[in-house]
Amino acid sequence: VKLYNRLATVRVTFESLWFTHWRNTRVEEALAGLRATLLVHHPETSNIVVNADEKVLELIQEAKWLRRLDIGIPEAAQQVLAQEARFKSYKDHLQLCLSDFNQVRASIPKALQAMFQPHVDAAVQNFQPGLHTLAWNSMNIDAFLHQLHTGTTNLKYLVERVNHIIEHRVRTAITSIQQMIFFD
Repeated sequence: VKLYNRLATVRVTFESLWFTHWRNTRVEEALAGLRATLLVHHPETSNIVVNADEKVLELIQEAKWLRRLDIGIPEAAQQVLAQEARFKSYKDHLQLCLSDFNQVRASIPKALQAMFQPHVDAAVQNFQPGLHTLAWNSMNIDAFLHQLHTGTTNLKYLVERVNHIIEHRVRTAITSIQQMIFFD
């Protein structure tokens, strides 16, 4: 019985220390992650990537488990937990916008990339608020996502039109010229 009591005391002490450490460090790290910008430039490739801090998702999962165990969680962790759907939704939308933008850029013919550069730069300009000012806890992320979607859609429409013209008019003309016989 003495061993059991000692073991229970050690376990309760460990849980108390772990919870205090979790409350003091993990919650603050996650809150700092929510204050980070939505997008960043990848350090190696310089491509724009979503700046979703995995510590926020870890805190959400840990807070869910602590709540299931009927352990009280701090108010800050409850606020992060309440924003779970919003955080995940914004992360998914941002990844979709970046994926669409990269697909549109990849569909630009190599010979026409210099001509499209001002249009690509204009679309990249739409990403600037997410790189510099908007954070995960900002209120106007929906407007930003709409701006990204509109800019990417406009660029996509332009690229598709140019590719259509190249495919159906230019290549058709080149094919008919190739089939002509100029000298008998």
